[in-house]
Amino acid sequence: MIEYYIIKETMAHGPFNKDQLIEQNITGATKIWFYGCKDWIEASDVKDLNEITGLSALNPETKKSKINNPLSLLTVSIIGAVLVFWLVTNQNQSSVADLYGEVIVNAYESDTDFDMFVDKFYRDARFMGIYPKKPKVKIIKFSRLDQLDDTTHIHGMSFGINNDDLIEIYINPSSWESFNKPMRYMLMYHELAHDLLNLEDLAPTGSNDEKFLMYPHMSDFRNVTMDEFIESYQRVFLEYSLTNN
Repeated sequence: MIEYYIIKETMAHGPFNKDQLIEQNITGATKIWFYGCKDWIEASDVKDLNEITGLSALNPETKKSKINNPLSLLTVSIIGAVLVFWLVTNQNQSSVADLYGEVIVNAYESDTDFDMFVDKFYRDARFMGIYPKKPKVKIIKFSRLDQLDDTTHIHGMSFGINNDDLIEIYINPSSWESFNKPMRYMLMYHELAHDLLNLEDLAPTGSNDEKFLMYPHMSDFRNVTMDEFIESYQRVFLEYSLTNN
C-alpha cells in the first residue's frame, strides 16, 4: 500500500495510507511525498488523491454520497486490485518507502561541493574506458542517517542504482565531518559507483581485498591513504570495463 508524507505547519508528518489522509483534511495545495517522488509535490498533482482533496471541502453528507457513487467505488476497486498486485510483487517496497521517506525528510542542502566529486568520478571513469550516462536528475544532499533506524549505510545511501536517469545520494553529515580527504573520496565514489555503474556491495573476502571501495562498512578504512583509494577504485573500474565492454 502506498504511504504518504505531508507537510503541515512547516513539519513533516506520516506515513499515512490513503484512508488516513482523509482525516488530515489535506487540500490540493498540501505538500506531499511518497516513494517514487523526487521531491515534495502538491497533492493536486497526484491523480489518485483528487477525490480526497475534493472531499476535504465538502460536508459529511456530501462526502458520504460521493463515496457511495458507483463510479467512485469502481475506481477504488480498480486501484485496490492494482495495489494488491503491487504488494505481491514488491513485498519489501513498503519498508523501503518508509526508510526513503525518513531519509528525505531529514535531508537538507549545504554549501559542500559534491559536484567536484561527481566530475572527477566521470573523468576517472573515462580514463579507464568507462562512459557512464549523465543522468537527467542529480540529487546529492546531507541527511542525518545516524538518527534513523534500520540504515545499512550509516555514512551514505544511494537510491539511483539501476536507474540511468538518476543520481540520488544522501550523506551523513557527522560522518563527513569526521572523515579525512581519502575517506570522503571513498564514500562518494562508493555511492556514485552504485548510482552510475549499478555496482552492488562486495563481501569482504580475500578475493575482494583489493576492491575494498565497494565494501559497505566504510568505517573499517579510516586509515586509508589517497594512494590506496586510487588503487582500489582503479581495480573496480578495470573489472567493470572488462566485464561490460
